[in-house]
Amino acid sequence: MSIEYSPLDFIIKNQQIFWRENRKSFLRKIAFIALALQLLFVSNFSYLYGSLWGSNNRAHALKVLSVDLDGGVISQSVKEAYDHLRGPGFPSLLEPAEGIVQSVSEAAEAVRDGTYWAAFVVHANASARLDQALKGGAAAKAYQASEATTYIWNEVRYPPFSDEMFESNFQLLAQTARQTYFRNHGQTALRQLDATDEAAVQVLLNPIGATGRNIMPTDNPTRLLYNTASTVMPILQEFFFLLILNGLSDEMQINSKVPIRITSLFRVAFAVTYTFISSLGMMGYIWAFRESWSVDARQFVLSWMVLWFLHQIHFLVIDTVSAFLPIPALPFFLLTWIILNLTSTVSPLELNPVFYRWGYALPANEAYTALTDIWSNGAVPALYRALPIMGAWWLVGMGMAVYAHIHRCQKASRPRLGLKSIRSSSTSETYASLSMYSSGR
Repeated sequence: MSIEYSPLDFIIKNQQIFWRENRKSFLRKIAFIALALQLLFVSNFSYLYGSLWGSNNRAHALKVLSVDLDGGVISQSVKEAYDHLRGPGFPSLLEPAEGIVQSVSEAAEAVRDGTYWAAFVVHANASARLDQALKGGAAAKAYQASEATTYIWNEVRYPPFSDEMFESNFQLLAQTARQTYFRNHGQTALRQLDATDEAAVQVLLNPIGATGRNIMPTDNPTRLLYNTASTVMPILQEFFFLLILNGLSDEMQINSKVPIRITSLFRVAFAVTYTFISSLGMMGYIWAFRESWSVDARQFVLSWMVLWFLHQIHFLVIDTVSAFLPIPALPFFLLTWIILNLTSTVSPLELNPVFYRWGYALPANEAYTALTDIWSNGAVPALYRALPIMGAWWLVGMGMAVYAHIHRCQKASRPRLGLKSIRSSSTSETYASLSMYSSGR
């Protein structure tokens, strides 16, 4: 007596057989991918976090120009205060050769030309004005403690770090200099003081202060995103577009049935026009939310051109890699490329361990330094380095992208013999199963 099977039983039986045959392989592959993804994220974010680890103790790597135009008790107090604060967590104050810098404007120029990150200046005759003010009268009423010293820095250059490393530390230096003055020169000042003059008493209570001179104020809240999220967006924009472009090309068999000359021309057109539009959009939202940030139309256009250049580089890199890597492997490359570029811009490389200095060779770092050069009207001179490095990325990327497209078209044009044999085998097995099922009935 033959057992009759329904079509549903036949389907379920085949599914059970298929699962038994492929279960171990499937679970083994999933376990491998899960482990690989964990290692990918742990290694990439360890690299990112490692760049910031201990950065507070590398503040001494930031060079600050120390200019003494006074030579009196205030200069002595500032020097002793710095000796007290000197250490890994405080910027290094370096004195120039005698006579090299003789004014605040010359100190500012030394900061603008990139020789120093900042400058701290003790004004000429600051000590003499203080001594005169302690005696009372008009000098006491006119005395301003903040005119004793001036610190100069450029906030557009990594704004969060500039605020912390320079403005905060320079205010601390002025406060420590005041305390040093009280300790070392307080008795002398009391003997000079006209105690009957209220203005003179106020001078004694606050003898030393500091005035900040910010070359390019950048206090808009969105400044926190310029070297962080804005580094990631160009990569994602180009990746998503290329993912769709490659998917449509495969689905419609463009690469296999259209002459390579035509597809190459379209590829170049996409690389130019899409990056042109995406960089304009990016520059648009940066500008729309700049608030009171003092930048003009000329800087908008120049910044747009830098971003267009950067978007093209990312387009070429991703286009090249996607031609050789299988789709499941692309997330591994994409995350690594994002983290490498983000790490090169998230903080000054001088504050990172020496190993991270190779980040100067990455396109995102050079694009950000070029943007700060533009935004500060040349006060962060970096174009001499940024443009050649970005140009090298673009030239090599263009050559590799052309080769990758040829490879992509050749691969798409190959006869799929393996697929045909699989389909033929699968069809034969299906016919055999149906025949057995029919004979069973």
